[in-house]
Amino acid sequence: MEGVERVKPHYLELNSKTLIDDYIISKKWEEVRAQTAELDPAGELIFTTHNKNDYCLLEESKFIFDIDITKADGSRYINTSEIGLVNNAVMYMFKSAKLRFGSHDIEMVDHLGYATSCLGHLSYGSAYSMNNGLKQGWFYENSSDGITTHDGFKKIQRLLLKDTTEKGQVTFTVPFNHIFGFKGKVLIGMDLIATFTKHITDLPIIRIAGVDAAKIHLKRMVWKIPYLHPSILAETELGRNIIAEKHIDYPFLHRECHSVAVPSQATSFDYAIMHMDTKSKPMGLIVWFQTGKMEDQTKNPNMLNHCDLKDARVRMNTEIYPNLDLRCDFDNNTYMECYDRFDDFRKKLTFTDTPILPYDFKNMYPYFAFDLSNQRERIVGSTDQITVEFKFKRNVPADTYAYSLLLYDRTINLQMLNDKSMKVVSY
Repeated sequence: MEGVERVKPHYLELNSKTLIDDYIISKKWEEVRAQTAELDPAGELIFTTHNKNDYCLLEESKFIFDIDITKADGSRYINTSEIGLVNNAVMYMFKSAKLRFGSHDIEMVDHLGYATSCLGHLSYGSAYSMNNGLKQGWFYENSSDGITTHDGFKKIQRLLLKDTTEKGQVTFTVPFNHIFGFKGKVLIGMDLIATFTKHITDLPIIRIAGVDAAKIHLKRMVWKIPYLHPSILAETELGRNIIAEKHIDYPFLHRECHSVAVPSQATSFDYAIMHMDTKSKPMGLIVWFQTGKMEDQTKNPNMLNHCDLKDARVRMNTEIYPNLDLRCDFDNNTYMECYDRFDDFRKKLTFTDTPILPYDFKNMYPYFAFDLSNQRERIVGSTDQITVEFKFKRNVPADTYAYSLLLYDRTINLQMLNDKSMKVVSY
């Protein structure tokens, strides 16, 4: 029958080949520590691994954080203390993270806690949030009514206070790609440098009023990097690229996070974002608002505000993307278009539905998504001026900030050299 293809069940394929991965003989791990003995003060923590003739799979690396929470005077809490950590707490300890290959800046992520929280909501499912996500301090906050009412808080509180002799101590393992976008292929002979800028902040901590104020300490931080030992067959194939000094492209999804204060009592606001990377084009933009949650341990920085937004659109240079404004009325539950756009954008990244329920979207995670991927060809070397134009139903409250996460496809070109190393050619 024309247009029909018969499919044989796999269990009847008696002559099918057995697939064997024998390209990698072994994997070894290197622990890289910060170039400073002091982890707690504000400042830069720099992790450097020097030129090696080994194959590094950077996307499988991870950062280990030993955390200790005490009262402000250094004394310990007890089992029943209503204190814990917010979702993604470790990332809120840092202003920014930067990745360098040799002398070249590859990625720089500002507002690290906010950026990675947004990325997590674009990536992780509910099952991960309720189970394996806890190893990195990621959990689904499923209640905006109070910090002690949701399951995630109870699980983190158990880790901090009930499953440990020294109350307040816990270790988290955060995957490399939770922070940085670079991924895809091995690196060889490259100096790798990760820099985290730490600040003194209350953002990671959540407690109820009346509980003694807390202080969070970073006791240890390690970058664990895997190095692969290829088989003779794989080494031979890789050797051909080295002899030919082949150029290799590394495409990945780059991220930029920006923030700006929204003028108090404003009913309209234009948020200008200058996109400076002239060799790539934006894929999408997520924008969100937050009011009155800065440096207050009784407020959760992951709880966002819709600020009674009624209309929004993105202008790239002189054109509107997409061509229809985003319209909503949260008072009357007319916000499903906002929810739908966020869900559609997540599907574009992960091919999965968002685990955020519509009413949680309204009350906790009102992210406003704009798909910027279908654009006209630009002039090479041009700079994009991206402006988000907002209109509000009511005056914006004081102490409100707008955040934006700009995602765009980027490609780094590396050249393999005869001395079994790599150099950055373009990025």
